[in-house]
Amino acid sequence: MGVRAWVGGPPGEVVEAALTGRFDIMTSPALLEELRRVLAYPKLAKMFGDIDEVVELITVASHVVRPTVTLDLVRDPDDNRSWKPPSPAALT
Repeated sequence: MGVRAWVGGPPGEVVEAALTGRFDIMTSPALLEELRRVLAYPKLAKMFGDIDEVVELITVASHVVRPTVTLDLVRDPDDNRSWKPPSPAALT
């Protein structure tokens, strides 16, 4: 079943493009944990079913980076993210 069965419209198109390799997904362990937490909300859990399977699919399709820099860009500290700058090799 295609990803659009779960996520529709433009967000579904972005997810489908990422999972089919049209661009690279960059994520971090913290973002994957946040995804796991959000997918556990009752309304989303009904839509996505096996949360572990969804997170594993995204993990396998992604480049998981270990943060080395904390960005302090917004007022809400929970919305600031730690991130690892890309290596020059990753930019080619």
